[in-house]
This record gives sequence, structure tokens and C-alpha cells, in this order.
Amino acid sequence: MAFGKRGFEKLEHERKRLENEETDVKKVLAANAYRIEWLSECMDWLRKVDEERHKIENLEKRYKERERTRTINQGQSCGLLQSSWCLDLKIRMKIKRIANLRKQIKLDTIRNQSAPALPDRFIKRGALKIDDFPSLNNYVDVLFLKLLVKDGRDKCARVCIWGPSGVGKTTVLENVHDRFCELTNTDQPFDVIFWVTMTEEKGVGDIQHILEKQLGLQADELMSNYERAEIIAKELENKSYLLFIDQVSSEIDLVRIGIRKGQHGMVMLGRSGCYYDDEIGERGESWKQEDIKIEGMCEDDALKMFRKIVNSNKDVMKNEEIKRIATLIVRECGGIPQSIKTVAFNLEKESDPAVWWATLSRFANS
Repeated sequence: MAFGKRGFEKLEHERKRLENEETDVKKVLAANAYRIEWLSECMDWLRKVDEERHKIENLEKRYKERERTRTINQGQSCGLLQSSWCLDLKIRMKIKRIANLRKQIKLDTIRNQSAPALPDRFIKRGALKIDDFPSLNNYVDVLFLKLLVKDGRDKCARVCIWGPSGVGKTTVLENVHDRFCELTNTDQPFDVIFWVTMTEEKGVGDIQHILEKQLGLQADELMSNYERAEIIAKELENKSYLLFIDQVSSEIDLVRIGIRKGQHGMVMLGRSGCYYDDEIGERGESWKQEDIKIEGMCEDDALKMFRKIVNSNKDVMKNEEIKRIATLIVRECGGIPQSIKTVAFNLEKESDPAVWWATLSRFANS
């Protein structure tokens, strides 16, 4: 019965190897929580390991009991021999079972797949440069310095950029966004910067998807938005972040997305309207925000923008009458960049002053 001792020693050896593998898998899972798309498969393997552990303990107990009985009896009866043979057979089978179980989990594969290429944390928007228009660019400077100083230390502070449609809210936000993205690693105060452009169709799940992608999270499609929010919130716990949400037309419950007041983040909202009251999320969290209104461009900057477009056709602006009308038209635009651009592009090839007078008349009658 020499195999009995060898078999038991081999069983002990295989058990230790399985336990070491189990420890390594748990470490990898803990280090890559929420990032492994086949997490359920790993958990199923760990469950099987736990079941086998109880069976191994039972076999070890039976083996030790048999050895004590053999020592006491100083020999073996026919029944004891048969029992010993059956136990040795079970130990052999269990050794194979453990070896097969260890092979079912590929730890190297887990390590490789659980460490995908790092997502790009700073994706530039390619903002339209507005350095030539100080009355608009000043907002960029103010917001940039404000965020640089706060650096997410206000425990998820919110800033709402608001103003009439076409006044340049998106342009200002994109310039602030890109200016932070251009900072070097040593100067960068944020770990990740998000950009979300809202539409009527986009909801909480769409915003979560953008955050998950940039955080490198792989959410299960079967997860509810609530579960996804918890995962996002956990991922942001120890990160300083800057979240831009542009073209907001209705209230957004940040808590449902995964944004929490205790996080180190800044939320920038761009909207046509503004709410001055504290906002209450579904968890009863109150959000206070700083409101900054974007005013129209000053007349000098508005004229500069208008002429920059129309001057592509230099013959048009040689007409002194057209120059005088241009000043009046720009004034009617109220410093709204979108209106200025629209009118300028419509008139850039028009050399007839009558057309320009007609455009001015439409403004006056609107």
C-alpha cells in the first residue's frame, strides 16, 4: 500500500498548488475590479475550488483515520484492505480532478486581458480658436483659472455656463476643455476629462457609456443604469476629474450617472437657461452650482469676426457704403457669434448695397 502515502502526499501537493492559483486569481480580480468582461466565469471557477476544498478535507480526514486504524490493528482485515483500496482510488481520481480544475483557469490570459490598452483620458475637441476676440476669450481665461484653482477639491462642484442660443457657450467650453487637455502631465490637475454633448435622444445610459469608455470600464449589457452608476462612482472615488456636459436642455440627475458629491470632480454644464435653486438628486443629495452668464461679444470683436469672414472677398468691403451698413448689421446681431457668422457668410459675395440694405431692414423688422 505504498501508493497510499504517496497518493496522500501528491494530493496535498495538488491542493497547495490549487490554493496558490486561487490566491493569484483573487489578487488579479481585486486589482482589476469591473474591468474583466468574463468576471462571472472566474467567480464560477472560484466556487468550484471552494467545493473541491471541502471534498479534499474529507478525503484527508478519512486517510488519517485509516492510518490510525491500521496502526492500532497492526494488520489489515479483508474489509480494511477493500476500504483502503477504495480510498486510494478516490485519492487518485481527486488528484486528476484538481489538476484539471487548475488547467481550467488561464492566469496568464487573465493578466493579459485584464490589462487592456489604457483608454485616452484626454481627448481634444479641436476647438475654434478665439484668441482674436477678447470679449469671448476672457470667459475661457476666467473659467480655466477657476477650475485650475479648485482642482476638484470642492467635492464635486458644479459650474453652469448659460446664455442665449448662439452666444458661444459651446465654443467657450471647448476652448476650456482643450486648454486642460494640452497641459503636460506635471501641470495636469485632473486624472481624466470627459465631454458629453446632449441631444433629445440621449439619456442617463448614454452619458454612462461615454464615461465607461474613457475610464476603461466594460459594463455588462444586462446591468441596470443603477448598477452601472455604482461601478462608475466606485471608479471615480480616488480620481480627480472634469466633466463637461454641453447643450443641456433639461435637468440631469448626476447621481443616477455615477457622480457623487464626495468625489473630487468638477462638472461644467452648458445650457440656454439657468436654475438658481439647489437641485436635489434621487438620493436626496443637494447640488449647489455657480452660474456664469455668457454675454454677447463687444462691438469691436463682433465687427472683427464679421470682417474676417466677408474680407475673404476683398472687393465687397472696398465699397464705403457697404462698410457703413456692415457696422449697422453687426450691431443688430447683438454680439451673438452665430448670428454674425450666418449673416457674414450670406453676404460675403454680395457687392450690391441694396442687398445689404435689405438684410438690415429684415433685422429691423424682426
